[in-house]
Amino acid sequence: AIEITLNADDVQVIRWMKGDEKGLMIGTVEGEWIVRASTQGEALSPTNRTAKQSTPRGSANIQPVRVGKAVLFVQKALRKLCELAYVYEEDGFRSPDMTRLSEHVTKASTAATSGFKQLAYQQEPQTIIWGVRNDGVLLGFTYERAEKVLGWHRHTLGGFSNSGHTAGALVESVASIQRTDGTGDVLWLIVNRYINGRTVRYVEYMTRLWEQGDDQTDAVFVDCALTYDSAAVSSITGLFHLAGETVSILADGATHPDKAVSALGVVTLDRSASTVQIGYSYNSDGQLHRMEAGAADGTALGKTQRTHRVAFLLHDTLGIQVGPDFDNLTRLVFRTSAMDTDEFVPVFSGIKEVTWEGDYTKDNYISWRFDQPLPGTILAV
Repeated sequence: AIEITLNADDVQVIRWMKGDEKGLMIGTVEGEWIVRASTQGEALSPTNRTAKQSTPRGSANIQPVRVGKAVLFVQKALRKLCELAYVYEEDGFRSPDMTRLSEHVTKASTAATSGFKQLAYQQEPQTIIWGVRNDGVLLGFTYERAEKVLGWHRHTLGGFSNSGHTAGALVESVASIQRTDGTGDVLWLIVNRYINGRTVRYVEYMTRLWEQGDDQTDAVFVDCALTYDSAAVSSITGLFHLAGETVSILADGATHPDKAVSALGVVTLDRSASTVQIGYSYNSDGQLHRMEAGAADGTALGKTQRTHRVAFLLHDTLGIQVGPDFDNLTRLVFRTSAMDTDEFVPVFSGIKEVTWEGDYTKDNYISWRFDQPLPGTILAV
């Protein structure tokens, strides 16, 4: 056993420990420490060890995640996710703030409900660090350090957590678990909702990401969902977990009008279908920053401007609305006169050019929304 007293002039309560090729990384309430062998090239032992404080961030009582050669931990004030990584030029560690450009992402309506309460790391198929905010909002951080990709995203799940339907579903816990076939990791969640007159907690998991070549009838873009896959029917049973709720439906690859689930867990379809996805709908929103296209006398920022045409480079996309803001959206049409009206519209890949309806403004935003149970990816605007 190795017994070490951290040589510090303040209280250093240990919050976490992680192994590293440089030694043992320790996070305390006042800083981050590295414990390593005092003699280089030899093993750490009771007589061959040294402990030095590396960075002074301080850690919350939340287990960090190890991603590659870095450890990402929640800073003691709960609002920042920091990256503890070795820097060769300094022969030491740094802990930059990963939320610096998205400080709003960890902020809730009150100070008590702001900040993280749990982390989980999903390595495959995309490197994403998932976090649960104290108010039940699910946060994601796409982290591809080698490719210099760092991006935050906020996920609002379908459904409500109160009887007045004014508060969204709450995520209470997350965990990343490898698939049984070893093809990737699955994000599992405990979700709090108010359904059929009572508060319920469901164990849910996120289906794998959409990939090119996937069957459109198997697309699952609804929350708290179940799938029916058998002979064609017009009545779907077994939806007891959504009794009394209004659900979104994808029937044989095509959108279907929303329906209410009966008290017996039954949904009656307008048309028969053999593959049906049923669950809560949700919006996937995106918006570019104000356009900076330059001007004759310098920056275009702050000048009155107008966009006339916008081209969207799409990949396997349907069900998208676009516009200058979220109150003025126009749905793009993908069905052509050459398509049979009794068959679903196939996903579209290519460039969709739009005559823009925006007015003269100093903001000049470009916004989009996916609100149907269909796949969609924007590659460029």
